Amino acid sequence: MARKNSEINPLLELASKYTHSKKISSRVFTVVYTLAKEMRFGNAHKADHLKDLFGMPKQNMNYYLNKLTEEGLVTQQGAGFYSMTENGKRIYDQIERIRGKQLIRIEDMRVTYEITQGVGHLISKHKWKVNPLRNGNTVGICKINTRTVRLITNREQSIARLEVIITKVLDVHINEAYRKAVDEANIVVWELSPEVEVSDGIVTKQPEIAIPCPIASALLGNIGASQIRTNKGIMNRSKGRGADFEVTDIQKAQMIVDMPEILHDTREAILRVEDTLRILRASSFWNMAAVPFSF
Repeated sequence: MARKNSEINPLLELASKYTHSKKISSRVFTVVYTLAKEMRFGNAHKADHLKDLFGMPKQNMNYYLNKLTEEGLVTQQGAGFYSMTENGKRIYDQIERIRGKQLIRIEDMRVTYEITQGVGHLISKHKWKVNPLRNGNTVGICKINTRTVRLITNREQSIARLEVIITKVLDVHINEAYRKAVDEANIVVWELSPEVEVSDGIVTKQPEIAIPCPIASALLGNIGASQIRTNKGIMNRSKGRGADFEVTDIQKAQMIVDMPEILHDTREAILRVEDTLRILRASSFWNMAAVPFSF
């Protein structure tokens, strides 16, 4: 178990060495983590490119790269070129797996766009799997930039809608995850041919929002279940993910995220009330109030 823990937090431990303090600077950890993320895939990276990426002086970037090299996570290949070692890649992948369990997940969001021009061009440019509907409309499905899209048209193709399906997005914050999912759908549309014109996108299917939740973990563990369904949402334990509370309403999702803080504040408020009552009981005012009045 000790070995596993040492592999989960190496970047965190490394960042703590740079701060000369027990408290780890969020900027330092962000630089170390983003460096590792940037170097995980692809060929060797030049120090000048990494310096420009972070917008920091070359001396500062060399400092981080030297530290990562000393730890065996990065190796230098020629003058000014660095790449991640196999050990560094293995550790980074382990961190990403752990991190993924702790992030909020957006699933199955659908963003729809009205096609105002170029329907025929869009149909001819891509390979569609076409399915006719009973109402006379047609649904075509294909992949555009790795994303599944559905094209819905009437018989005359005078009305057409493009639906982009975003299967999964991860982030620390609900609103950021939601925005990233919409942005990914917009990118698919922006990269269509210039002959195709579309309206602004509208979220036509609210996604499932999965929030890692210790309360869900405790409840599922107590009854030995993998899922609990309620009228407010679903508590679910999935393979490789852990226990989540799943809802489709972004406001409910935010309430679940805020739940630990709300419980903490409630506990603090109760403790303050108890302290006040304790003081009152010990005071002469309380003793006088307990004596019945006589007339």
